Amino acid sequence: MHSDCVFSAAPFHTAKRRALPPHYAADNVYFTLPRNKNISCRVFFNVRCAIKRTVKITLSAALTAAVMIAIFIFSAQSGGQSSGASNGVGAWLLGILGIDVPPGQSPSSVPILFGFTVRKLAHIFLYFCLGLSSSLLSASLWGIKAELRPSRIVLSSLCAALFGLFYACTDEIHQYFVPGRAAAVTDVGIDSIGTVLSVLLCAAVQLIIYCAQRRKCRPMRQ
Repeated sequence: MHSDCVFSAAPFHTAKRRALPPHYAADNVYFTLPRNKNISCRVFFNVRCAIKRTVKITLSAALTAAVMIAIFIFSAQSGGQSSGASNGVGAWLLGILGIDVPPGQSPSSVPILFGFTVRKLAHIFLYFCLGLSSSLLSASLWGIKAELRPSRIVLSSLCAALFGLFYACTDEIHQYFVPGRAAAVTDVGIDSIGTVLSVLLCAAVQLIIYCAQRRKCRPMRQ
């Protein structure tokens, strides 16, 4: 017998009549328990699962906030400070990759990967992290682990992608008011590359888990 409680999006009296697969984890407020379990056991599982869901939401929200603060701090640097940091990181990466800096160019202006310079790669990396953390937060809020369905995965991924796009736009507006910096629509597109890559990665993992669970529960339905 599966030791954990079972989740259903339906009300409790309806959920008791449904035969739900045992792989559904309980992260929400409606559960089905064996008939021989008393009320205190139901309350225990209810509180336990509510605490687990709250912890997941809190941790993913804290991670998302940390990435947003890091992006804000980098964007608040003046043009000279940002260029100096980019040149330092660019020189370090070019040294590791064995790429020479052409005469008359700075290390931050040399293409490193797929034609992207170190500044553009930094944009992609930071927003990849933001997309990853916001995907985890969106999945926790939508209760994807509680009831893994393709529709929830799509909606959760869409929310995470839109959030990343929104923050990229506000970040460029912020840079417009920083001395020596400028707002660029192309930077929003580059930021969106990192966000979309991480969101698609999370969605792919969730769909793989969904297909594996469906295959595992197929013999039980026969």
